[in-house]
Amino acid sequence: MFDIFNVIVPVFAIIGVGYMAVRLRLFPSEGTKSLVAFVNNFATPCLLCQAMLTSDFLHVPIEFARYGILLAAMPAGINVYVFATYYDRAVNVAANVVLISTVASIATITFWLYVLGH
Repeated sequence: MFDIFNVIVPVFAIIGVGYMAVRLRLFPSEGTKSLVAFVNNFATPCLLCQAMLTSDFLHVPIEFARYGILLAAMPAGINVYVFATYYDRAVNVAANVVLISTVASIATITFWLYVLGH
């Protein structure tokens, strides 16, 4: 029963810390872009990798876990920019996050392919 909390709590902790950091303006706009790209391309796949490979309740075969981790490492989708434009909120940040995470994904996807291949 409590195994699921070991998976869920770190994910919601990252979301909560990110929300509070933006809400309290702890990072400048330029730092937020890079931080979002880091969380999207590296931290989330790390949490997913740890959850899929160490938890007893998921029972995910390693072959399927690899696909899930690689999908989590993909760059931010264009829908981030579409929603930002639609709601007229942080359009520049969204555009830069898509750009930064796409460029960063060259390194992070290569890293995850190497890690998951061994």
